Amino acid sequence: MTKPWERQKGETATSYKKFQKYLEVERPVTLKDFCDSQGFTYSSTKRLFYKYNWADRARQYDNELYSAEVEAVKRKRAKEAEDRDSRHIKMALLAQNKGANILAKAEAAITVKDAIRLIETGIKIEREVAGEPSEIHKHEIDVPNEIKIRIVTREDIENERRTSTV
Repeated sequence: MTKPWERQKGETATSYKKFQKYLEVERPVTLKDFCDSQGFTYSSTKRLFYKYNWADRARQYDNELYSAEVEAVKRKRAKEAEDRDSRHIKMALLAQNKGANILAKAEAAITVKDAIRLIETGIKIEREVAGEPSEIHKHEIDVPNEIKIRIVTREDIENERRTSTV
């Protein structure tokens, strides 16, 4: 099927070339101004304009161009989001690893609380990028000789409540 902006049945090559020129000009434009700018006679161009429905064909052409531009922007944004998510996951894993290394070595340069915050932040970012809930609701920390961390989500708390009341 022929697209509206392509040469139509019965349209001569000369008529179609005029229409292509019409597609190239910035719209809105009056037919008179278009004819003056292209050196076309107004009366013969007006006849072609109505006979081959130039206004509607040009509108459909413009819509097609606009749709293609929108799709290109969407693809670009999706790629940027994918790249950003990939960077965020890498940063989140680095933060988690750094926090875990600090806790393992018990370095004095950073507090245990700050190391835990690093791990939590890394986990939160990783979960957000994955589209999962990022809130951490409950912490259980025991710090005598070795550090134990238990991170509990809202779902875990609800499950514990259900099993403890049964």
